[in-house]
Amino acid sequence: MKQNFRVFFAPGRVNLIGEHTDYNGGHVFPCAITLGTYVAARKRKDRLITLYSINRQSAGMTVASLDDLSPQTENGGDAWADYPKGVIHTFLQKQYPIDTGLDLIYYGNIPAGAGLSSSASIEVATGVMLRELFDLSVTNEEIASLCQQSENTYNGMRCGIMDQFASAMGKENHAIFLDTGDLSYEYVKLDMEGVKLVIANTNKPHKLTDSKYNDRRAECEAALFDLQRTMNIHALGELTAETFEANKAQIESPVNRKRAKHAVYENVRTIDAVLQLKQGNMKELGRLMREAHLSMRDDYEATGIELDTLAEEAWKAPGCIGSRMTGGGFGGCTVSLVEQESVEDFIDRVGAAYNEKIGYKADFYVMEIGGGPKELAFEELLLSQNPEIVQWAITTLVGYGLRTELLSEEDVIYAVNSVLMTLQLDTYDGSGQAVRQAAEAFDRILADDTQEEIGDLLAILLKILTDYACERGLTDGDSIVYRDLFDTRLMGLLTPRPSEVIRTFRSLYEADPQKATDWYYRFSKNTNYIRRDRIANDMKWRTMTDYGEMDITINLSKPEKDPKAIAAAGKMKPSGYPRCQLCRENEGYAGRVNHPARQNHRIIPVTIQNAGWGFQYSPYVYYNEHCIVFHSQHVPMRIDHDTFCKLLDFVKQFPHYFVGSNADLPIVGGSILSHDHFQGGRYTFAMERAEVERTFVVNGFEDVDAGVVKWPMSVIRIASKDDARVIALADKILAAWRAYTDEDAFIYAETDGTPHNTITPIARMRDGKYELDLVLRNNITTQERPLGVFHPGEKLHHIKKENIGLIEVMGLAVLPARLKGEMSELKGILLDTIQKDQKAGERDKERTIEKITARLAGSETLNKHADWTAEFLASYDLCSLDETALDTILKKEISQVFVHVLEDAGVFKRDESGQAAFDRFIKSLQ
Repeated sequence: MKQNFRVFFAPGRVNLIGEHTDYNGGHVFPCAITLGTYVAARKRKDRLITLYSINRQSAGMTVASLDDLSPQTENGGDAWADYPKGVIHTFLQKQYPIDTGLDLIYYGNIPAGAGLSSSASIEVATGVMLRELFDLSVTNEEIASLCQQSENTYNGMRCGIMDQFASAMGKENHAIFLDTGDLSYEYVKLDMEGVKLVIANTNKPHKLTDSKYNDRRAECEAALFDLQRTMNIHALGELTAETFEANKAQIESPVNRKRAKHAVYENVRTIDAVLQLKQGNMKELGRLMREAHLSMRDDYEATGIELDTLAEEAWKAPGCIGSRMTGGGFGGCTVSLVEQESVEDFIDRVGAAYNEKIGYKADFYVMEIGGGPKELAFEELLLSQNPEIVQWAITTLVGYGLRTELLSEEDVIYAVNSVLMTLQLDTYDGSGQAVRQAAEAFDRILADDTQEEIGDLLAILLKILTDYACERGLTDGDSIVYRDLFDTRLMGLLTPRPSEVIRTFRSLYEADPQKATDWYYRFSKNTNYIRRDRIANDMKWRTMTDYGEMDITINLSKPEKDPKAIAAAGKMKPSGYPRCQLCRENEGYAGRVNHPARQNHRIIPVTIQNAGWGFQYSPYVYYNEHCIVFHSQHVPMRIDHDTFCKLLDFVKQFPHYFVGSNADLPIVGGSILSHDHFQGGRYTFAMERAEVERTFVVNGFEDVDAGVVKWPMSVIRIASKDDARVIALADKILAAWRAYTDEDAFIYAETDGTPHNTITPIARMRDGKYELDLVLRNNITTQERPLGVFHPGEKLHHIKKENIGLIEVMGLAVLPARLKGEMSELKGILLDTIQKDQKAGERDKERTIEKITARLAGSETLNKHADWTAEFLASYDLCSLDETALDTILKKEISQVFVHVLEDAGVFKRDESGQAAFDRFIKSLQ
């Protein structure tokens, strides 16, 4: 989700002075604040627009269309969605090319109804989002104008442009001195050293479209109309105090005369206030703020007892420089300039007096002056631990559980309470209905999404809740280890009991084994046992080689432990439970710093050769449906007759899967030899696609196909419709190989009583036959090759030094995470050196390569790649290399190293003498 959702922010505003002058053509003096509106947005493939507000979960999702953007309020819906819809409607009317629908998720941290212009913030965030998503040619000033038009015409609110302009044009630590008559403006630095901006919210609901705001504007327009009969003016803001006093008698209505007086004198005060601020005269600025409030109270009649009480109590408080109502009035907020050392006392005094007189509390916010709208990284949306965000995450997490069928309708309240208990919260702002609406929102927003995108959203929810837990000390630390332990605990609350999972799997299996595994694989992702968001970070590509198309993965999904967690694990007493990470006892285990949590893990029992085994997926899924099949008892791995029987029994039960075993000897046997297990899945590896390059017949097994596979390692493929015959021939080959020695090929069955020969077997069904690939392995070492004679040579260790396990045998390289950074750094040096030489007119390729080699040799991290780089660069025309070409080359050359790794691991080399030695072994089978 975070890959294709983009996040935009637009601030709210506070107006220091200049109220109700903007639609009268006068001056205003607002500044943007750090609170505002966030919108996460992405394009859809159709023309639908989905709108969802984290702040209004009870409203559910609003669905509109580019072809029908009628106001929601006309249909009895929630009015909030009309603000972004109105902006989209206005952009379309202005012929901006918005040609696809949108998924929009809004969150605002401006207090609702506070008069800090949350509506303009929504509008500007929407306008900026449209510009960036559709690459529109529109400035921030134009966005402000379009948003004002939208609110005037679509929402029916006849506001001026101040709110939208302040949001769209905000500048950090500056206020905007704006002439709304011609939209000329000046940024004025706010030197607030020793002074804080304090907003006090009356908590009286404030909705301008239902207030007398439009009435006040109409009254001002009527006054202007009266004056225009004898004066050549276009707005009240053109009048000075003197010209107003000389002509005010022309305004017939005494009420309208009072409204016009405020508009004119407020404009004069605003101009004067900016002058006083520039001169550093804060005391005079405070006096003007008080006059402005009195004018709003007496002449404009737009305050009320709540705002008046806050302002009057502020004037009495020590350290208060000035205070006035801000915003449209009729509820909302006051803005006060308070000396920093008096802020706490100011809030206590004014708050207590307000509560005593009004009967309920006011909220106070010490404000910072922020900048204008911007695009954010997705994670920045999650930085605030605002209770609304946490409550939304709880609701949405349980909604996710409902949508992914981890939960049933009957589980919702129980699940919510379980999450609350884990977070040590005793209140919840949502409801069962809100959870169901969140689930419906998933259906709308994620209908066409991949599992990875759903995993991204789950990761976001878990991050919010885990951040909250870490902040409040509910975890033992804030690191990847402790966070994983906690978020797995959360997911365990949504994960059904093992018996339910097993029943579902078996029911589906009776109908179709593939349906059963499809469901279980999706289930393992949905529980976050398979962490889709991390796996999506793995670098993957394919490259064609002499042996077919190889798969390359740079593994980035396994998180690195932090030093504190490693130290904590080292201090722990050894635990024999679970004995290893493959044991059955991991299911539901809470985990510890040296063992992963598994509350969200469920295992499917399977019977293989009349013995109990477990079936699960790898949490790191290196390929599609990467499964692990493990013995129910903690017994060591062995390759023998029973192994072949078990492998073929498994593919008989799951014919759409392959299954294979690591070898059973150290060095060539993979990472876990202490617990008997296989790996399988639904994926076609390069080795399976590789052809049999020569066939042979083993006496007594004429009915079994046999041949040598064209592969860098030494592979015999046998196949038959009769699994017993395949097993019998595999037994014969294994027995022969265990005892086989060929000194000319440096193959020894044993040395000093230590066995060296074994097999890596891989089973599958193909064309109605049981097929078994037998990869011959040998783990002999020498003084010169202490890691193994048939192990990647030292020349290849800069790319791959680790042992070659089952997955790599089949043609999928799992390379270390360090390579991502190293290849990026290497590419930078190549590009920089090549481009500099080209600019300097250097045409000697060898000289350029020498410079590159020297730079690499001087790098602590890259010196190991120096010889390899010089070798492959010699094959390319350096003049034609750009960043894209270098990406392609590096991937290709890494793939070639992997081929050499496999060739090194092959016991019979791919040259003439090696294949002759292979044929000698085959001959020994007769």
